[in-house]
Amino acid sequence: MACGDWHECRLRNISAGGAKLRSDSVRLEQGMEVLLEIGNFGQFGGTVAWQSGEELGIKFTQDPVEMSEIVMGLALYG
Repeated sequence: MACGDWHECRLRNISAGGAKLRSDSVRLEQGMEVLLEIGNFGQFGGTVAWQSGEELGIKFTQDPVEMSEIVMGLALYG
């Protein structure tokens, strides 16, 4: 995959530590650095922790306290 590629995915689960995503259009390698863009909430850095079929796990590299605030914002304002 080329640097700078963007792929649509569906956010299945999120916590301060990471996110579970679903995408039928992407295969990523474990350890690969990624940016997850979540609507109006911004872009968040992470690494691919795992991928199984169309589902993958991202471990955030952002500060966990900052991510906790983002997760709370998502829960309240979706």
